[in-house]
Amino acid sequence: MRNIFVIIILILFLISCSEESKKPEVKIEESTQKTIASESKIEEAPLQATESEKIEPVEDKAEEVHPIPNNSEEEHSDKWDKIVSPDQEEVVVNDDSTDQPSVSPQQPEEPTNGKTDLTTDEQKATPSPTFNVSELDIVLGNADSKIILVEYFSPTCPHCAYFNKVILPKIKKKYVDTNKISYIIREFIGNKQDLDAAILQRCTGKVDSFLKFQSVLLEQQDKWAYSNKYRELLTNIGQLGGVPAETYAKCLNNDHLATVLLANTKLATTSPKFIGTPAFFINGQQVTEGYTFEALSNAIDKALSSNKL
Repeated sequence: MRNIFVIIILILFLISCSEESKKPEVKIEESTQKTIASESKIEEAPLQATESEKIEPVEDKAEEVHPIPNNSEEEHSDKWDKIVSPDQEEVVVNDDSTDQPSVSPQQPEEPTNGKTDLTTDEQKATPSPTFNVSELDIVLGNADSKIILVEYFSPTCPHCAYFNKVILPKIKKKYVDTNKISYIIREFIGNKQDLDAAILQRCTGKVDSFLKFQSVLLEQQDKWAYSNKYRELLTNIGQLGGVPAETYAKCLNNDHLATVLLANTKLATTSPKFIGTPAFFINGQQVTEGYTFEALSNAIDKALSSNKL
């Protein structure tokens, strides 16, 4: 009996232990559920943070967009600055007058050097240039001679400056001062400086004034021809030579004079052997042997001999 009693007690003890061992399993499940719930909250938090982060960069990008800065006069001395818009990729001209109304498309643009279109009867009647003595020509020697030598020079041409100083005096002494030939001086207009200088030389319409300005401009090329202020420098030279600034300004707006100069230039380019200045034509035929005194003298002598036959 005693043994049976002990066995019953052991059985009861084991049963109680098994029941107690089940309770922790429940607790673990509950804690696990809490842990899972907390983990689910943690997982939700980053989602909310991610959504907020998606919004913040948009605001930052909006702040990074900057307008195109206006170029100030301190940064650029030139008033007309070209600004390229990165959005539209088109050229915008900043003329520091954004408040001014834009120019109507029907309004014609101002031509180069202030020249206007040929509209007057006088300008329309301008004769076609030839290698004979014509309007506005500067003629030295015998204007009625049958031997006509035409010199083309550019006020900005260094070779022309050399010829005028070294070789031309010899030609004048042998052929011009003796009235053997008619010597015509014409400008070849290769750029804006040439045109403005040529107009200054011809502004008074007198041969002596022309020759005086020609000599000064050729000798002082390095002082005016290559400067972006050449117009101002030419005006100063004109005043020193007796041409007031107002008179020179009127000559610059003389469309007829400019038309003749450009027409004479075009005539020289029609020669197939024309390569630049100085260039010389005797009775319409270009001298291709060069512009040395010997080459020109030989060409003139041949023309004189042919005229005697």
